[in-house]
Amino acid sequence: MADLFSVTAPLSIRAPSGEKSIMAAVYPHPQGLLYFDLFWDIIEQSHGLKYAAHIIEGSIRGDGPWKIGNHVIQILGCQGSEPELAQLFSQWQMHFEQHGYEDSSRELLKDRAREFGAFVEKDEIADNSFHAQ
Repeated sequence: MADLFSVTAPLSIRAPSGEKSIMAAVYPHPQGLLYFDLFWDIIEQSHGLKYAAHIIEGSIRGDGPWKIGNHVIQILGCQGSEPELAQLFSQWQMHFEQHGYEDSSRELLKDRAREFGAFVEKDEIADNSFHAQ
């Protein structure tokens, strides 16, 4: 398939506990990868961004699905295979459109990723932030 950081389709992650969530943005990190939850902007305002940011340690294996540590990352399934996650992603897209997120918001999230130690340089990786394109 593809390098994880070049994928622009929405991605889901399954934790070792079996819990699944959607990754709003994914960046390479010295310890593995950094991702942000959907609605990171609301979480940042109410609790602080550290509650929406997750560092998964380990090396990334595979070409899709990908594995890192005991986590599995894959392209988000359709309404039939993962209806709850698909509905949540649809709500995120609506939130994204209603708030008029543009390049300035993407750059803000990249700045936040840098604060968490992620490797984010201009044109270094695909702009997979927001996954709502």
